[in-house]
Amino acid sequence: MPANLTPQYHEAEKEYRQAKTYTDKVEALKKMLAVIPKHKGTEKLQADLKTKISKLSKISQKKSAKKEADSLSHIDKEGAGQVILIGKPNVGKSQIISGLTNSNSPVTPYPFATRKPIVGMMEFEDIKIQLIDTPSITKTFTERYLFPLIREADIVLLVIDLTQEDILEQVEEITDILRDESISLKNETGEDLLLKKCILIGNKNDSPKAEMHLNVLKELYSKDFPDILSISALKGNWVDFKKQVFDKLEVIRVYTKQPGKPFEKGEPFIMKKGANVQEVAIAVHKDFENLKFARLWDNGNYSGQRVERGYVLKDKDILELHM
Repeated sequence: MPANLTPQYHEAEKEYRQAKTYTDKVEALKKMLAVIPKHKGTEKLQADLKTKISKLSKISQKKSAKKEADSLSHIDKEGAGQVILIGKPNVGKSQIISGLTNSNSPVTPYPFATRKPIVGMMEFEDIKIQLIDTPSITKTFTERYLFPLIREADIVLLVIDLTQEDILEQVEEITDILRDESISLKNETGEDLLLKKCILIGNKNDSPKAEMHLNVLKELYSKDFPDILSISALKGNWVDFKKQVFDKLEVIRVYTKQPGKPFEKGEPFIMKKGANVQEVAIAVHKDFENLKFARLWDNGNYSGQRVERGYVLKDKDILELHM
């Protein structure tokens, strides 16, 4: 029996041949299937169209998933530093970031509620620090895009649930998974290992066994993790947490003032510890490469005294730059 294909079918077939993407090809095939005459003479053609739709849909989905994973594996840094939270299911990462930022990270009693990274900005005094909540890490499943995110972050916060008896297993499971990806959180060195600055966070310290479990962590891991901090994300006392994160970033805030005018506090320049006057001057404007000298105000010894370009600055120093 002849197929007797309609002009609408041939038009859809032309769209299929001209389609540039798998998604567009699938849409054209669906249109062809919709307008094809339904009789015995077109049964094989209908079956072929359905097969093509199925195959191209799977390819399209795989490519979309890869594209999404690639886009999730990098987050532009903002603020004074980028801090990523990692941990096993239900350790309280989402509650931490929800309590510290304006992000809407899902806090649920069931695991794997967070499927994509969630970004928020934590305020510390007059600056902001970027926090990233992430999906849980387990032996059975870990999102592949997490590893590039961890490599790029300035600090890793490894969050442990102090209410659980398996606190040591929590630490070892995650550090082993990351070590297999050539990432080390412990205070160790090794060939091809990327050592990340890390704070070990014991969450839920308001639970009955929390203090005992925290002492075990400190006794066994004080050398591997010089920074161990206990918190209760539920109660939300964040003063020590924010200060320790800021200190771990190893940055300083430097303010500038115009010559001959009173100091008006604005946004500080964020510099790495050890930065000198010349480096700050260049960060202010490239024309300050020819800086002659600067005057310095600090919390102790200086009140407008002249300092040279190589002078190493401290947190909250105020500079007056002279060409």
